[in-house]
Amino acid sequence: MKVSTSFSGETAVVAISGEVDMFTSPDLRRELRRLTRGAVKKIVVDLEGVGFMDSSGIATLVQGLKEARPFGGDLLLAAPGETVMRVLQLANLTKLFRVHETVDGALAE
Repeated sequence: MKVSTSFSGETAVVAISGEVDMFTSPDLRRELRRLTRGAVKKIVVDLEGVGFMDSSGIATLVQGLKEARPFGGDLLLAAPGETVMRVLQLANLTKLFRVHETVDGALAE
């Protein structure tokens, strides 16, 4: 898994590529925690490059959302592929997260 973060004011876009699983999710967790503790108010997680996500990846996203909110922040998901979207739907997380088709759509919110 590869994680890269870009900034625009108080917004961060975290682009992920590869597989998000029990071996790689700690790296994503560290990045999300770093952002939620900083001045970032909105985190957009770009899932376009993710081909596989297991329950530890889902738990990492949920934890990121829960950590962002007490600091007045938010975490949105963008561009999940069919496989990742299916996982989000099966876990009933499309009610918890705002999921956008594109990063631009999430940024416009």
